[in-house]
Amino acid sequence: MPNLFDGRNFVTVADQVMQCQGISPESASRTAIGRYYYGAFLEARDAAGITDRSPGVHTAVIDYYAARNSKLSNHLKDLRRSRNKADYHTERPLPGVEARRCKVLAKNILKELGIT
Repeated sequence: MPNLFDGRNFVTVADQVMQCQGISPESASRTAIGRYYYGAFLEARDAAGITDRSPGVHTAVIDYYAARNSKLSNHLKDLRRSRNKADYHTERPLPGVEARRCKVLAKNILKELGIT
């Protein structure tokens, strides 16, 4: 069954969140990082033809690319680590530079996939 949602939309939303007025920069960064990760992850998963929807699919996608495109795999791994920090390590500050770095990673992943 084809996906009805284009993961690139998450990347667009993340860009918009980073420019939002009226929310804390910390909230914007944490939210954007999550959307950058999921936008890139979903596109990578679909490009690989992986239909698994279990929690283990994140590792499966990274492993798939590790065997085919280590640069893309490393970008996904790095982006996932940042997403985990943003979502689960709320006791530590998360600088805005981290979100900007994740934006670059997500867009590089899309570029590596031939998706712009």
